[in-house]
Amino acid sequence: MKDESLGKTLARTVDRSASKSFFRKVETDPLFGVDPSKINYKNPDLLKQFISEGGRLLPRRITNVSAKNQRKIKRVVKNLRFIGILPYTSDTNNNNK
Repeated sequence: MKDESLGKTLARTVDRSASKSFFRKVETDPLFGVDPSKINYKNPDLLKQFISEGGRLLPRRITNVSAKNQRKIKRVVKNLRFIGILPYTSDTNNNNK
């Protein structure tokens, strides 16, 4: 009995060689056309799009920013937080008052 059930499960396996291959969507750097001098503390609206709802920096794999620009963003966001323009964390737990 065990041999028959094993044979039946093997017969039902799917041939995955004909299935769709892995495809990675290629996107360009969203800061490609932006002047490098625009990535500074004077432009917090540009930098807010790289921060999550919880106040953390979004990773490169999500934002598609180059490594060089990601380092600039990290440095400038730290400066903005120190100055007080951007908060260190967001206040999402207002319900626990």
